[in-house]
Amino acid sequence: MRPGDYVSRNGLYLMEPYRADKVPIIFVHGLMADPHIWQAHAAALMADPELGPRIQCWYYVYPTGLPVVSSSTWFRQALAELKQRVDPEGNDPAFQNILVVGHSMGGLIARMQVTESKDLFWKTWFASALNT
Repeated sequence: MRPGDYVSRNGLYLMEPYRADKVPIIFVHGLMADPHIWQAHAAALMADPELGPRIQCWYYVYPTGLPVVSSSTWFRQALAELKQRVDPEGNDPAFQNILVVGHSMGGLIARMQVTESKDLFWKTWFASALNT
């Protein structure tokens, strides 16, 4: 209810030290939730004999009372900072294959990481507004 109280917890959390040989799966919680909602899912994935040895589970935590665009921007910045720290050369294949799983508002934040509209939305909106 007081998102400003939770800004300091905002960030990307790794459950184990980064491993270049494991594909990261980042879980993003929804509105008024936290990463605990993903605990059973992450445990099931890690226990799978095929997937478990090939993945690492991460969580993105954000204050859900703030605008989605802000949280999405912070998520993108957290990923960029981690990439700079663990893969500055940009040649780690695992980091190039990150999976992002989001629920509800977390799904919107996840979607904003993989969508690049450039100025398409802007041009479309104003083209239709000028024609009406």
